[in-house]
Amino acid sequence: MHTKPETGENGRNGSSANFSKPLFTAKGVVEPGKGRGTELGFPTANIPCEEWVPNGIFAGEVVWNDESYGAALYRSPNRAVLEAHMLDFSDDLYGEKVTIIGYQKIRGHKRFDAEEELMKAIAEDIKDVRECLRGIKNL
Repeated sequence: MHTKPETGENGRNGSSANFSKPLFTAKGVVEPGKGRGTELGFPTANIPCEEWVPNGIFAGEVVWNDESYGAALYRSPNRAVLEAHMLDFSDDLYGEKVTIIGYQKIRGHKRFDAEEELMKAIAEDIKDVRECLRGIKNL
């Protein structure tokens, strides 16, 4: 089940996230991805998503077994897959049912020429996600 996004996605320069009105919600079973996130040191839980799920980087959460985990979310414009890098989490979720909720857009999709640039951008995105989620109970 997926819930369509609300209008008014905010980026780095936008207003703070509205945690009572998520931009989108997606539910699915975690599937193996290409392994690129793990190679770079940022493993992700990947679920299929519908085409209307917005692309870019988002601050959000993953709900698994009735527990919420803060997450940096990514949706490529080229794939119908939603990727979640769960903050301070290291369990294997392959085959597990999860709910992924996006609250605030951090930035749009960007292509990087060098791996070092990509890793630096991901680290900055995660820092921004942590800042966005700071103070939220259980995240």
